[in-house]
Amino acid sequence: MALLAILAACLVLSVVCRLGFGKILGQVSFAILVVASLVPPWLMSIVGELYVQLAAADKKERRRQFLAKAVIVVTCICWRAALAVCFWIKVDLDGIAELRAKLGTTGRPFCMLGNHCSFFDIFLAVTLQPLRKVGDMKMIVSSHVLKMPIIGRVCKTMGHLAVPFKDTTETATSFEVDKEKLALVMQEFENHLISGGGCSWFPEGQVNKGDCSKMQQIRAGGLGIAVRNDVEVWCITFVGNAVSWPKAAPIGGYPARIGGRITCLSESSKALLSDPQVGNDERTRCVSLANMVQETMQTTIDEFVAKGFVAGNNGRKENTKGTQSHSTPGLGAPLLNTS
Repeated sequence: MALLAILAACLVLSVVCRLGFGKILGQVSFAILVVASLVPPWLMSIVGELYVQLAAADKKERRRQFLAKAVIVVTCICWRAALAVCFWIKVDLDGIAELRAKLGTTGRPFCMLGNHCSFFDIFLAVTLQPLRKVGDMKMIVSSHVLKMPIIGRVCKTMGHLAVPFKDTTETATSFEVDKEKLALVMQEFENHLISGGGCSWFPEGQVNKGDCSKMQQIRAGGLGIAVRNDVEVWCITFVGNAVSWPKAAPIGGYPARIGGRITCLSESSKALLSDPQVGNDERTRCVSLANMVQETMQTTIDEFVAKGFVAGNNGRKENTKGTQSHSTPGLGAPLLNTS
């Protein structure tokens, strides 16, 4: 019933928007839809926690895992419904059918990598996944997300991990990471992958602060779990997310035409890196994989920019007002930093 109510509200908003649509109305409508789409998983999180706590000690973990998967699936469905009625945001991505048909069919765990230009990246990345597999996915998010109302509770229930910053106060100006705690988080992340699950993250390490048609340097060290384990490697490349939801905007929803491609880089990371020229040590393999991922994503961005898609520029203040800024495609700098 809750989902039907959300869909009805979405249709009403769509009609209203068509009668007199503007950037502000798009943003307000998008905000309402996002909040509405989070209500079902939020309620599930609250009721589900009672379900977990009432279980015997030896059954709590199993119930918690079941609840996490259920909330992820419901969130995916609700976000798909919300996005479906956002007619002012056109999404044209190649490879969705292949992803939903083939993800995980090799029997191997999977790593989902994406370029990072907007908070909208997370929203879209979740909605694209096949329902049969989205519940197995774990992400690493910024710790401030877990403190946000509604979505913070939902993310905690999903079991997503947070980057442990040393200063976690609201007035923090330093983003220095607690390396000891980070090692524990990364180990838990890898353990999830080893157990047969899927891991998704943005290997650039942060939201692109400038021209989104040029990828930031990928942090090769973060790809270690894909090198140490034999996994499927998938790349999701978005072009235009920063136009609809610029980095500086508190909420997205600006009219935009979003393109991109989902690419299966390899069904086996072990086979992908088996060439003797790649090298045998983990550091060299991480750099090689990072270069492959960066080249794949940058080539896709260049292709879609050439087709007329606008990547956006988070370095320009006018982007917070929904202004599309054109940029020149570029292959980017070679990877040298392996941190």
